[in-house]
Amino acid sequence: MALSSLSSNESQAVLSETLNPAERWFLHLGKVVIATLAMTSISGDLLMFATFLSNSSLQTRPNCLFASLILADFLLAVFVMPLEAVHLSVLPAWPFSIALCNIWNSAVVVLATSLLLSIMAMSLDKLYAVHRPLHYSYHISGKVLIAMALVWSYAGTSGITTYFLWTRSEVGCRVLSLPFEYSAPFLLLNVLLPYTVCVVTNLVILKVSRKQSLRVYCSHDQNQRATLAKRRKGIRTITLLIGVFSVFCLPFFTFHVVDAVTEEALENRFYALNIVQWLLFLNSSLNWALYGLLNREFRLACLRLITKTKDKLFTSCKPNSTSVLHLR
Repeated sequence: MALSSLSSNESQAVLSETLNPAERWFLHLGKVVIATLAMTSISGDLLMFATFLSNSSLQTRPNCLFASLILADFLLAVFVMPLEAVHLSVLPAWPFSIALCNIWNSAVVVLATSLLLSIMAMSLDKLYAVHRPLHYSYHISGKVLIAMALVWSYAGTSGITTYFLWTRSEVGCRVLSLPFEYSAPFLLLNVLLPYTVCVVTNLVILKVSRKQSLRVYCSHDQNQRATLAKRRKGIRTITLLIGVFSVFCLPFFTFHVVDAVTEEALENRFYALNIVQWLLFLNSSLNWALYGLLNREFRLACLRLITKTKDKLFTSCKPNSTSVLHLR
């Protein structure tokens, strides 16, 4: 019997029978992983936003670009991850409309692209700070806001474009399924090009920083040494963000291009498809900690905010002494 002739519930029952016990346990594990990563990302991102907005000293040019990065992570955790958990619960069926499936896939493109472009913007900003320190300003300027708008505009345009290109399916939701002639240009423009810019920029930053270190240590100027030490910590943070992206996100993009080349006939595709997606979610749930907690000013501001919030909660829960005496 053709699946198209069955009701939605009957189709889902027929499709669910195609999963073996190992695959079912794998999906149960996936739901736990995604729920954990989503809660971690949402709580961490909200903490970073609250810290950034409540401390004027943190509202600087680099931190503003960081806010753009965690915005992408937050939206990924709020919209994409919950739908992925629902999808795993009914896999290989899809409980919603095909339009929502395409929107979901396009949201992954938008947020993954904005994530990488935000890291690229942070790298270019750090290069300018290192290369021309006397001309660099930490204040949030109109150019920074324009750069953020360009990042999200390009990412949004990519998402809208892919919405009309996804491979359709009568039953279920094809996860990020694009023909090779479409996936290859997206990999080049949205991943390889900005990733190459990040890597080359970081190498130049390290080279310039090394030269500056030699000059500063030869001058024995303590103020310049302190400034250089602070700048090098920022460089290490950007390097770490790029490194973590390389480990967790590049497999995701590479897999989908190879998958398109092989026309979705890879061996163990079921497991590989889900694992690379979870790696992307893992990277997203780590970004707030990699930057926010490794940055000393951000870390101390977070601790102050947590302590202040905790004190307010305890104060509001503490009974009023006057009221207690009156009751006695």
